[in-house]
Amino acid sequence: MLIYQPFPFLNVHAGTYWANKALATTTDVMGYTTGFSLELVKDKLSFQGDYYSGHSNVSGAVVNLFYQCLPKTQFYLGVGVPETNSGNEFYGIVGFSVSSQ
Repeated sequence: MLIYQPFPFLNVHAGTYWANKALATTTDVMGYTTGFSLELVKDKLSFQGDYYSGHSNVSGAVVNLFYQCLPKTQFYLGVGVPETNSGNEFYGIVGFSVSSQ
């Protein structure tokens, strides 16, 4: 994975991915990924997006909005956008994460 941070509040990244055949449900198991992370309000609110190439179950784009409610705790909301001809549907994401660092 290559990461470039042109500004303190923005990073962009790109790399490759591999998904096993059971997860991808096709032989299209390798591809590239690219994305960004944008800190809208320092240590409070950030926006993240990722794209996964291909035409399998893992292909498409994901965008999330993260809200850091406590120093090590975040809530997030997002949406998954399917890749053309992947057979996937749009989906919503709601989550909660806790980190140790």
